[in-house]
Amino acid sequence: MQTIAQMNPSPLSKRLFEELERRQRKNPRYSLRAMARNLAISPAMLSLVFRGHRRFSEKEHRRLEAYLASATNADHGRPPNTRLPADPNYRRPILTQGQE
Repeated sequence: MQTIAQMNPSPLSKRLFEELERRQRKNPRYSLRAMARNLAISPAMLSLVFRGHRRFSEKEHRRLEAYLASATNADHGRPPNTRLPADPNYRRPILTQGQE
């Protein structure tokens, strides 16, 4: 199996792979799955990008560039705006006995 250095990756995928390696040096249990979760993409897609079989769309590219910038500056786990905030108006229905 080829390494990322042998595959002629895009500059963004190379930077993401370097970020993955950096985080794995800090925490050996940090995985591709953890990075994919932080990026809000599937682990399969991230693997395909690292292997050069897929490229990011323009929208994904901009979002991931922002993630890398924030990870470099703040070194925190989650990229900005990857999860929607909870709906403050949502109320869980109250079930009475006999309802399910």
